Amino acid sequence: MNTESYAQILLFGLSVLTLWYFFFWIYKRHSVEIFRQKMFELRDQLFDEAMAGGISFDHPAYKILRTTMNGFLRFGHRVTLLEFILTGVFLKKSVYRAAGRISFNEAWGLATKNVPKGQMEKLESYRQKMNDLVVIQAFLSTPFFLLFLVVGLVLARLPGSIYELCKRKVFNYISSMLKDPLNSVESTAMVCGSN
Repeated sequence: MNTESYAQILLFGLSVLTLWYFFFWIYKRHSVEIFRQKMFELRDQLFDEAMAGGISFDHPAYKILRTTMNGFLRFGHRVTLLEFILTGVFLKKSVYRAAGRISFNEAWGLATKNVPKGQMEKLESYRQKMNDLVVIQAFLSTPFFLLFLVVGLVLARLPGSIYELCKRKVFNYISSMLKDPLNSVESTAMVCGSN
């Protein structure tokens, strides 16, 4: 090998290290900060909704949403696709029952049993926004985000209404595919937010 080959190997190694540092330190930290900021904003909107009388501060559904959002804020750095999938695979309802707790879906069902339709739509809207933030963060915190970024950029070139339709359809498909893991992640965040 000559000097030029060694220089190319060294340059390649430095490039890989730079990319690794950028993704695993700078980008990851930045994405967690953005996730937490958006979750803070959503929690503030929920609080403003309660201040306006849209829902009572003492209502169990409000408390569950706020507690779960607090859990996501506290452990936002752990919202990754790998953690998402592992939590969904290994944490089942029986784990929560053994710990003397119930899952998010069970608690949500009990809390919203007798909620009027208009109020229920608002609560479900906040839950959906919270879950959207979590799913987006799970994908953005993994190397696969580049694939989704490229697909998103291609879709963004479509006319506005087509882009929104495609975005919602893709997001609904991903959300339905990740429904069980999402329930486990919500349950974990609800437990962590109450501690």
